[in-house]
Amino acid sequence: MFATDAQRDFEALEALSLPRYDARQLSARAFLDDFEGIQNVFRHERYYALLIPLRDDDRKFSKIGSSSLVEIRDFVLSSVADRLDRYLLKVSEFEDNVYGGSIMSDDGCVVVELATGLQTGVAYGTSVVMSGVLTWSSISMKYSTYNEKERRLIWNAADAIVARTPVSHPQHAIRSMTFLKGYFEFAYTHRIDRTDLRLVFIDVKSAPGFYSIDHIGSGGAPTR
Repeated sequence: MFATDAQRDFEALEALSLPRYDARQLSARAFLDDFEGIQNVFRHERYYALLIPLRDDDRKFSKIGSSSLVEIRDFVLSSVADRLDRYLLKVSEFEDNVYGGSIMSDDGCVVVELATGLQTGVAYGTSVVMSGVLTWSSISMKYSTYNEKERRLIWNAADAIVARTPVSHPQHAIRSMTFLKGYFEFAYTHRIDRTDLRLVFIDVKSAPGFYSIDHIGSGGAPTR
C-alpha cells in the first residue's frame, strides 16, 4: 500500500507539468564526482538538500537554506561520507516558505490542507491546518476558513492538479473537472523579485495507500 520509489516520484513532478523548484536528484557519489560540472550550470541564491536513504535501516538528512553548493557538498561529506552508495541526493533551489500544504486526490474527492510555515507542519500534524474539500456531491469546495486569501490559496493548489493535457497517470472526475490522483506536497514561497506568492510542488506519491480517502464528513466547513 505504501510502497514508493524516490526516483519515480521525482520524475513524476516533471512528467505531470506541476509547478516546481529547479532541482536535481542523483546518487550522493555522482554529485561529488561531478560537483564542478553541476556547480557551473545549477546556480541559485539558496538551496535545499535532502539525503534519501536507499535502505530501510538508514535515516534521512536534510539541510535548508544553504547559500552555495559548496555547503551542500560539505553537508553530504559530513553526513554520509562512508555510505555514499546508500543515498540519493535531492538538491533544489530554495525560497522562504510562507505556507505549506498537501493534497489527497482520489475518486470523487479532493482534500487540500494548508498551514503557515513549512510543509512538515501539515504532514506531521503539528500546525494549525486550514482545509478545503471538494466532492462529487458538493456544488463548490467547502472550506474550514472564512479568510478569502486562504481560500484562494487552497483553491489554486487544487486547480494545479487539474489534468489539462493528456498524461499517463491515474485521474478522476468531479463534475466537469478531471483531477490527477495522488498525494501531493506543496508550498507557497516568498519571491524576492515579486510581491505575489509562488506555488511549488515538492513531492508526489502515486501509491494508493498515500491518498485513499474512505470517508469525508459533511459537517463544519463553511462553503463559498
